[in-house]
Amino acid sequence: MSLALLVLGTAACAVAWVFLVQAAITFGHAARDRPSGNAMPWAFTAAATAGAAVCLLLFFVLGTRTLRLIGLAGRPHPRRSSGGRRSRRRADSTPEREPPQRL
Repeated sequence: MSLALLVLGTAACAVAWVFLVQAAITFGHAARDRPSGNAMPWAFTAAATAGAAVCLLLFFVLGTRTLRLIGLAGRPHPRRSSGGRRSRRRADSTPEREPPQRL
């Protein structure tokens, strides 16, 4: 993927996130001020909130890929396990030591 496309997508996600957060706040105020019989403003509030969450997640994913592409972030290294079958076998075969006695 080209750098320009990633930067453009990241910026678009940031702008969409700001818009959706402001829309969720506005719809929430409208829903709170209306009588309880109308559920439509609450549905718009929920949809704007879910859309903002998706945009923020996409912003983080695209931002990470952009940083990796320009070399500011490296690939994560998988953690190595501290043992496995061999260490368990070794621990099972060695007798337990008694703690030293204090004088």
